Amino acid sequence: IVADALRPLLNYVFFDHQSAVLDTRYVALSPELARQFRVNDLHRAGTMRIYYHVLNIVGRRLTDHPAATITLVGCNSNTAEERDNLPLSLLRALAVRRYLATVWHIDTARMRLESRNLPEHPSYPTDSDGIVENRRVEIQSTDWDILAPVETEEIVQRFEPDTVHCVIPESDPGVRSWTISIRDSSGVVYRKRGN
Repeated sequence: IVADALRPLLNYVFFDHQSAVLDTRYVALSPELARQFRVNDLHRAGTMRIYYHVLNIVGRRLTDHPAATITLVGCNSNTAEERDNLPLSLLRALAVRRYLATVWHIDTARMRLESRNLPEHPSYPTDSDGIVENRRVEIQSTDWDILAPVETEEIVQRFEPDTVHCVIPESDPGVRSWTISIRDSSGVVYRKRGN
């Protein structure tokens, strides 16, 4: 049986107040681990765990679609110390670009940078939650494959018949203990021992 899952991809990377450092909630891979990363490996991950891989998902997709480009729009909350702080917005966009270039080896020519105060479609700029949401980098692309929902699948194995009966001869004096192991290509799926 094939189990499919489809989850939206939020194309925002959020930042702390007056910070242009990627938050540790975002999963940062080494270049070696990035080469092994597959979006399908997130099949059993929850929505938030998938979101925390947003940069790796975009990195994998940009690697798989070498003609695609993105625009990184750095934004700030345009309140308090962040008011009119376009350099901070640019630094946020640069932080995202740096990760994609360093870890995923995406050519910086494929990642256009923009900076602005509030996002084009800001969250409520006078609400405390809206202020937090406006401190972000928006990832944009005209290539649907880069920001498409996260689609994963998993093959769910079912045994036919779903019950296996094993009879252990107790009358053999040479048998002191026994082990039954059932394996598939991923390793042991069932093990039982007895005396």
